[in-house]
Amino acid sequence: MSTDDALTSRMGSLWVFPDGPNRAGFYLGCIDSGDIVEPQGDVALLQCFDENGEFKTVGETESPPGPVTADLTSLVYSHRNYLERLRGEYGLVFLERDGGRADQFTNWERAVILDRAWHTSKSWTGIVKREADDQSKRRFGVSSDNPVIKAVTVHGVRLPTTEPTSIFDIAMLTTGTGIYPVRYGVKVCAADAGAKANIYVTDDGGHTWTVCTDQPFAINENITACCIVDMGNGNRRLIVNNADATEIGYSDDDGTNWAPPVTIGKCVSDYSFFALDAQHIWAACEDGYILFSSDAGESWVTQEAGVITTDPWASVFFLSDGATGFVIEDAATGRVGKTTNGGLSWYQVGAIADTASSIHSVDGDTVWATGALGLYYSEDGGVMWGLRTGVPLLAATDFPTMVQFINRWVGYCLVTNIGTTASYLLRTIDGGWTWERITTPANDYLEVIRAYDENYVLVCGNISSATGWIGIFEE
Repeated sequence: MSTDDALTSRMGSLWVFPDGPNRAGFYLGCIDSGDIVEPQGDVALLQCFDENGEFKTVGETESPPGPVTADLTSLVYSHRNYLERLRGEYGLVFLERDGGRADQFTNWERAVILDRAWHTSKSWTGIVKREADDQSKRRFGVSSDNPVIKAVTVHGVRLPTTEPTSIFDIAMLTTGTGIYPVRYGVKVCAADAGAKANIYVTDDGGHTWTVCTDQPFAINENITACCIVDMGNGNRRLIVNNADATEIGYSDDDGTNWAPPVTIGKCVSDYSFFALDAQHIWAACEDGYILFSSDAGESWVTQEAGVITTDPWASVFFLSDGATGFVIEDAATGRVGKTTNGGLSWYQVGAIADTASSIHSVDGDTVWATGALGLYYSEDGGVMWGLRTGVPLLAATDFPTMVQFINRWVGYCLVTNIGTTASYLLRTIDGGWTWERITTPANDYLEVIRAYDENYVLVCGNISSATGWIGIFEE
């Protein structure tokens, strides 16, 4: 589709998800949709008189946005339609396509998703008229959680790089201004023979990268994990691991200078930093250890010392409340650890019975994990696990290696092939029930995905098992 081709209502379709995300949706035909209104919240100016008696603005206050509203109108038939029979909370997905069938869910260019929608009013029109033979209609007023979830078609672009080794990890700081959801970031690499591992920084959302002039570790020591935290007042800190020693490094000037490495007692596993902010950083480590830092990486305490497992953790993830977190084991048992008190205590909650590579939770109840046999999900906080069927893999030897959800509806999954097929991305907009392949530029192996909103994803890895690879998926 050309970006100059405007979409019309004729190419729209509506889907209802009566049981919410990660369940089958139903196509609703012959429906009129009114305006979808997404309140942004009002701004009130704080003003006072200046020395000339004129008003001057000295600040502002913001009010919270109200619920998203919409209205749907259907014809009245001798039997009740699906909208009339709906009870309680549900999801609505409005799709716009560029030709093709309306009842094919994966046929879309743009999607507008209302999460946790419910009927707020119902009305009838045209039931009885004195002399006109008008259409009988039902109108349904709808309210839903704010904000609206918006998804568009994304395309992957490989960025030029001269990095001679694989790029292992990326971390970015989110921003509330500009057109990109992120601005500052860091990426880390393997060490080239006889050299130090390179570290790169970006200040434009990952579109261009600059190699740091200094590195914190010795020659031939690899860096496989990183994070970046906001230190306040426009300052930020880069934190990187040493995959070959029990230490981390950090820099407060975008990698120009590095503090002496901090000994942490255990090696950080691949891709296993998780930072909510400077006061809440976790590291999933070898021997079943979980470490925690409350001072931006300057010191670390042990939260879990190999009680649940003595195998390494593959991945750690926390919800934004800083209380509920999950880890998953890099071993054939695939044990899942959980905490509900910020890591003060951990316990085994379940297992996927597969060699795991990543874990991610949407809301504490819905949890996703990747393993050698496929993509797993739990809907009870990690106790019971199911294997998601129907994932569109290109080959029998393909397997998911990393999963990340933006919200309850939109998520990404990285798929890797053991043989010669390159890695590629999958995306879902219905909470994991349906996955679609995204065209991915040529590569040999992708290490991680980092999704920062529904339509902006960074990936990294290598080409020809050597040259570093980094790409951006955006509209």
